[in-house]
Amino acid sequence: MKKVKLVILGLIVLSSIGFSNSMVVNAEVNGSNPTESTDVPSEIQSSVDELFDNQMSNNITVSDASFSKATIKEINNKYSFDDWGRIPLVSKYVLTDTPSSTQIVNLKNVTFESLGQYPVPSLGNFNYGVSVQAFYNGKVIKSKFIPVSDNVVTEPYTNPVNLVGTVTATHNVALPYAPLTDTENKASSRALAPNSDWYTDKFMINKANGDIYYRVSTSEWVNTLYIKPHANPNLKISNRIPVSEGQEIYTVGSDNVSGQTVYKSNGELWDYTLPKETQWKVTSIAFDQFGRAYCEVSNDAWVVGNKANQSN
Repeated sequence: MKKVKLVILGLIVLSSIGFSNSMVVNAEVNGSNPTESTDVPSEIQSSVDELFDNQMSNNITVSDASFSKATIKEINNKYSFDDWGRIPLVSKYVLTDTPSSTQIVNLKNVTFESLGQYPVPSLGNFNYGVSVQAFYNGKVIKSKFIPVSDNVVTEPYTNPVNLVGTVTATHNVALPYAPLTDTENKASSRALAPNSDWYTDKFMINKANGDIYYRVSTSEWVNTLYIKPHANPNLKISNRIPVSEGQEIYTVGSDNVSGQTVYKSNGELWDYTLPKETQWKVTSIAFDQFGRAYCEVSNDAWVVGNKANQSN
């Protein structure tokens, strides 16, 4: 009887962001990898091994919203190597070297998936990480768990970016006003009255959830959950990845009383919003330069992935 040694690389507990629980396991049977299917051509397996062993990070420190829960949820799919490599989390942090031309040819029949792990203390899980898996003919042929620094908590915001513009305060169902966040005092007793206009000179992004905050006073910021920005030309949406027809539906949340803001790829806004509790077919996903995911629901009409619930 063969002895089997199991090495648990990471427990992926993702129920808090909409994934089913799963475990990523790498096993060794007499020195071989049992996840490696016997029908995988040797040149393909070799290219995948080289990618995972020598061209991927072993630890990640994320400085933008590429690892935000909404973006992780939005990229929860299998992609060709070309499309997978355009995801900011992958291109900025996971991949450390460019595969050779021969490798790229061999990887064309392989699909890739990235799953995110966030701490769930109630289940004894205190780790952040990304699980990367490679599939050939529907079977996992290689996997790797990459720890992510907890700076998404210790340093929750990106560096502020200059902006000249205005925002209009709205509110949600639970609050009749737009609450403020004070980055110096951690809390603010002040709020913005509904339908009031405010100048803003900077914005920043929460790395954990992908929300944008606009500055309306020296140290006070308002979340886009409670306002409607008039435009943000500093946001550029690119790296478009097509989505198969019917694969994803975008649902506007019931608490989005002011409607879902719709962006153009150059950061301008369309003159309409998506009504709450409506559903829209997604034709593509894309990302801004801060790593946030967007869904395209019409020609060059993009909605932020963290402003509604998506269902596959």
